[in-house]
Amino acid sequence: MRASLLKVPAMLSDKVSAANSIKIFEARLLDLSHHLGLKECLYNEFNVCSVMLEEEHCIHISYSEEDQQIHWTSAMASVAFNNTNALFSTLLAINLDWKLMQGGFFALDEVSNVVFYRFHEPASNLHTQRFLTVTDRFIERSDFWKKCLKGAIDNLPTLRS
Repeated sequence: MRASLLKVPAMLSDKVSAANSIKIFEARLLDLSHHLGLKECLYNEFNVCSVMLEEEHCIHISYSEEDQQIHWTSAMASVAFNNTNALFSTLLAINLDWKLMQGGFFALDEVSNVVFYRFHEPASNLHTQRFLTVTDRFIERSDFWKKCLKGAIDNLPTLRS
């Protein structure tokens, strides 16, 4: 009987957090714009905000209504025209190392042959300081991995004749 009483408030709080998650996302983007010294960080109709940090280093911060999570994504490198078996094997092994990846992971877009670095967290967990800390760490880690992968990919044999 006691367990069923606990389920009702949990379901209600899930509905409340779902309704407020997009507002949390909007508030965190406002915090980010102040943190980075930008006029504003706007998101598009797909709930994606793209921030260009340096030449060729762009991060995308998105909100997913389906899972109520905020996702950080950055393109690492194109692997088109390379013999990628060894690289993919290494990336899979790195994905399994929690300490090395710090919660992030690599993904491959098979259409564009681009390797991405990603991280995600529930919107409801992201108060201002947590969001800014996650974003700063994501920027540092994506920059680190971009440099590492560029060197690794530059040394791969090409598939071009």
